[in-house]
Amino acid sequence: MDQGQIFQKLMELEKGQKRIQRALDALLERGGPKKWLDTCDMKEMFHISKSTLYRLKKDEILIPVKLGKKDLYKRVDVEKAMMIKALADSEIKGVRK
Repeated sequence: MDQGQIFQKLMELEKGQKRIQRALDALLERGGPKKWLDTCDMKEMFHISKSTLYRLKKDEILIPVKLGKKDLYKRVDVEKAMMIKALADSEIKGVRK
């Protein structure tokens, strides 16, 4: 494969990725609760900082799905993780008393 063919393939892949991104954005904008949350949604919804979200990813408490450069989180997984964390925090506080 020469450079021209490689470049052409890369352009095709980029167009496909943009098409998928537009489709996903359209799905996310529809009414009703979102099934997927992006980084901004996570920060707003749970009042957490970017570094906290990074730590949750690094510790594998939340495992995002990558779409291009965007991290997406399943709402169900996020809610489960938050419930587990809340229970763990309440148990720790109960032991300390």
